[in-house]
Amino acid sequence: MKCQPQVKTRIQYYDLLADLIASLREKDPTLFNSPSDRRSTQENPAWEQAVNTLMEQYPQLKDRQAVYMLGIEEDVANAVLKWAEEQSFFPLLYLILRLDRVVPWEDQLKLADVSPNGFAALNRNQQETGVILAPKVPSFQDNRTPSMEEAVPTRKWQSHFDPGINQELKNIYCIPINDCVLRGHPCQPVYHVIEGLSISGRKKVRIGLLPVVRDAKLETDVSFVAAGEETRNTFTVKGVQNWEQVKARIQAGWLDACRKSIDIAVLPECLGNAELFDSTPGYSEFWDNLSMAAEAEGYAAPWLTIGPSWWHDYHNRLYVTDSVGNRVCVQEKQFPFEYQENGQIYLEDIRPDTPKINVLNIPWIGRIGLAVCADLLHSEMVDLLVRTLHCNFIICAAYSPGKTLFTRICESSVSYGTTTIWLNACSASSKPEEGVGVIAAPGQNIPLRPECGGNCGGDDAACLFVTELDLRTGEFTPPQHICPLGGTAGT
Repeated sequence: MKCQPQVKTRIQYYDLLADLIASLREKDPTLFNSPSDRRSTQENPAWEQAVNTLMEQYPQLKDRQAVYMLGIEEDVANAVLKWAEEQSFFPLLYLILRLDRVVPWEDQLKLADVSPNGFAALNRNQQETGVILAPKVPSFQDNRTPSMEEAVPTRKWQSHFDPGINQELKNIYCIPINDCVLRGHPCQPVYHVIEGLSISGRKKVRIGLLPVVRDAKLETDVSFVAAGEETRNTFTVKGVQNWEQVKARIQAGWLDACRKSIDIAVLPECLGNAELFDSTPGYSEFWDNLSMAAEAEGYAAPWLTIGPSWWHDYHNRLYVTDSVGNRVCVQEKQFPFEYQENGQIYLEDIRPDTPKINVLNIPWIGRIGLAVCADLLHSEMVDLLVRTLHCNFIICAAYSPGKTLFTRICESSVSYGTTTIWLNACSASSKPEEGVGVIAAPGQNIPLRPECGGNCGGDDAACLFVTELDLRTGEFTPPQHICPLGGTAGT
């Protein structure tokens, strides 16, 4: 009888790395959470030598393909974990950093768990280790440090403000699972790695912002709900009253974005409906048809279309669509909008599911976090996106009568090196001539002021702000407003 070769059990590479990081944190929590203390510690050549000896003893730790495709043999993984128990803090840190550099971010995309539909983490043992390992794709903020001559840091990695070892890690982020909390509930990050946006050569991204139209009219219902001894005033959004007009303006603006070679198009909150997003699960015939119309003219569709949101069934959801109508993700609004009228406060009656936060990882841009209107006004949401999930770019779609608080929040995130775009619907703004959005970046604060002053042209006229992000400097060009009245001007 012929003997069958024994199949060795293998441990997923990032599970081993998460185990090692959890062990490092337990070994010395103070040193783990203090980058400055680590920097002030004099290096010892013996630390690196200990790691070199281990790597030579187990060559598969250096075999990139074996590591990320096959995993680590269980007996080797156990030997490494035993080695980690016997070491002091710094040799273990050196091992973690060495293993982090074995698998570059490009190879992370080949892992079976990295689904194009989104994935929760690179490792599977999140609950056991308390650690989420997330991809760190190249960002336009890489290798930027604060100016020593300025009081406020500029273009600085969020990780410089963090406890933990993210400063030293190159290809991953380490996120404590206990920090992923929103609205008092555990929050699940969902990562999407988006390839194919060919910007590494030209080092620029063209962004189109579409306020749509001045006189969009939302259909709302007000109800009075008993809340203990008090009555709570709530409102729901039933749809867009003048949908055909709004749809025509969305089409006109988006097609003009194609003609202007826009890479990422952004639309406001609340101006979507079933026609845009509910034809087929995971696909939009509306956007696909528009893409084919642009192609017939000889233009390519934006690689990503963010928005508009669609309010239905007590949920307000922001849809992200690719260039051919496929759905990338759906971000649910987490915090309700409230307004005051005739001495009464009205609260948006949204009932979000257990929170999931989508992070769009786009090589050379970085990590884009999504917010829907009032979400941006809540510090726990901003802290989650910036300090926990390390988003270096936030895009917020809004439908709001005010702008002051949004502008302040956008400005406050700049101190963490975060770039924020807030786009309002022109029809929601009480004074659109003062601005229907803002671009806030280190060293820049650019309001989006319509040249038309909110006086729209016909239904087939485009309303579009066009700006360009230089990935080498992190700076935006002054937005051009493609005026509904037919002109084009810089703001």
